[in-house]
Amino acid sequence: MTTLEHIDFIGGPQRKGTFCRVAKAAISAGAKNIVETGCYRGIDFDGQSTKVWALLAKETGGHVISIDLSPDSIEKAKALLGVEYDQYVTLVHADALDALKDITAPIDVLYLDSYDHDDSNPGPCQEHQLKEAEIAIPKMAEKSIILLDDAEFSDGGKVKLSAPFIEQSGFKCVERSYQNLYQRGYDHLF
Repeated sequence: MTTLEHIDFIGGPQRKGTFCRVAKAAISAGAKNIVETGCYRGIDFDGQSTKVWALLAKETGGHVISIDLSPDSIEKAKALLGVEYDQYVTLVHADALDALKDITAPIDVLYLDSYDHDDSNPGPCQEHQLKEAEIAIPKMAEKSIILLDDAEFSDGGKVKLSAPFIEQSGFKCVERSYQNLYQRGYDHLF
């Protein structure tokens, strides 16, 4: 099974299309530094994002930093990855807003998916994702990709505040679906 076939297989019904699209572009571009906020939490149909990024890092010779506040999610991601992907993924137990500040390498692929969306009170997750974007954007590589999760909700989803900020920061939206996909400097890849 190729990397893209594997990602398509584990990507989950709502996310596999954008995961594959990002992976294909990142492989073509040789993206090395991948950062994920909100790791795999034991729900396979959610898309196994941490393994998606691990597969991508293995393919490109890159590395993933996956950040989550929940020790339970960190343990589930660790179990999912097993020893095969240890060298490609660093799991960080921390608040994403703190951990993102410590990243120094230019980020090639950024996936923002921490803080669950709550239909009855979406403001906190929207504000949190905006803060993540504000911290991460200055650390992005000149040519880079951003993927935002939980975009298709009547209240604007998690991306309501972060999407306009990302576009104002010079990123072009190339897909709006359950996940929003942005790129800067990779027009030929999408």
